Amino acid sequence: MGISKAAALILRLYDIRSIVTMGKLFGQHPHSWLIVLVDGRYYHLDIALGYPCFDELWYRYHDLSDRYCILKSDEWMKGTHVLDERYVYPICGGDL
Repeated sequence: MGISKAAALILRLYDIRSIVTMGKLFGQHPHSWLIVLVDGRYYHLDIALGYPCFDELWYRYHDLSDRYCILKSDEWMKGTHVLDERYVYPICGGDL
């Protein structure tokens, strides 16, 4: 959560709107990431996955070469990220 909040603060300094999400990585590991507004469309942005602490977890469930979640759609994220259903988040469009 700390990485997501810090990223949201930095984006806010550049007038980029973002929402800190809550959910799970691979359906079982608590995780947060951002939803950002770019050119009138929402996208997922998960910069935390670039940190080495996620390497082993990502290897276990997914191809490591595809781990960077930068401006992704709901369709792309559904294989790895699950949003907390207690909250309503905007629909995220196709990849840039």
